[in-house]
Amino acid sequence: MKKSGYFNRNSYRIVFFLFYLMALRLNADSTHASFIIGETFRYTINIYGIKVGTQIIKLVSEEDFNGSSVYKIRGITKTTGISRLFHQYSEQWTLLIDSTTLCPVWIERHIEDGGVSSDYTYSIDQTQHKVVVFNREKGEKKVIHTNNIVFDQYLVSLFYFYRENPFYFKGDFSFDFLKKDYVKTALLQQVGPVQVCIPKLSRNDKTTTCKFSEKGGDGIEIYAGMNGFAVPLKIVFSVPLKNNKKSTKIELYIRDYAVNIEEELIPESYRPLFNRGLLVINVL
Repeated sequence: MKKSGYFNRNSYRIVFFLFYLMALRLNADSTHASFIIGETFRYTINIYGIKVGTQIIKLVSEEDFNGSSVYKIRGITKTTGISRLFHQYSEQWTLLIDSTTLCPVWIERHIEDGGVSSDYTYSIDQTQHKVVVFNREKGEKKVIHTNNIVFDQYLVSLFYFYRENPFYFKGDFSFDFLKKDYVKTALLQQVGPVQVCIPKLSRNDKTTTCKFSEKGGDGIEIYAGMNGFAVPLKIVFSVPLKNNKKSTKIELYIRDYAVNIEEELIPESYRPLFNRGLLVINVL
């Protein structure tokens, strides 16, 4: 009886998810008002208030992938400064998201972690709830089965999905996100307006943000902008230490935002982030 109940609940979730994707395709096109091709973000990565790294994200283009229109997003995540004396990490990644549903369909990752290189690709079939992970270094393939929408390891695709579909986040929002060779399920809850310090905006005054908090899990927290600027201003999550017995809290703060529009079109309270020079940075 328990197995039957489990099957029925999961069958309902799968059917609902398929109708959800179909509805997005029927009601959306590949033009989205919430973001612009070419926009670039830079975040600082902090541990215990100390900067240890940086992350740059760029929406590069819209192009064809296996007969479907996708947005190409590229990013660099790396340790910087004195933190490299203790541990060196660098990752270049490419993310393709369906231009209609804004769900990821393909990911490439090149990782340099403490002198060890690894390359992974992820082929994501959202309707079949399947991710094919290929480890290029070892030539090994692994199939992962999922129960929810799957987003990338840094949740970048989740942010784009949220910017265009904020109404899906009014209550609890369940999703899966990729780790290196498996997925984790997260349940995100909208907490509401929260005052938080964003150093680039002001070191003295707090900024009103819309906070989302994970129930359990990795302790994910997302603080998004408001008033038409629904981009992540602060992101918090925990990563396990090498012994996997303890975890460290990682905080990302937005540092710069660049987009090829007039600065006056950005809400005034967020203009200190505007850095047109960031557009010339080449994210490989």
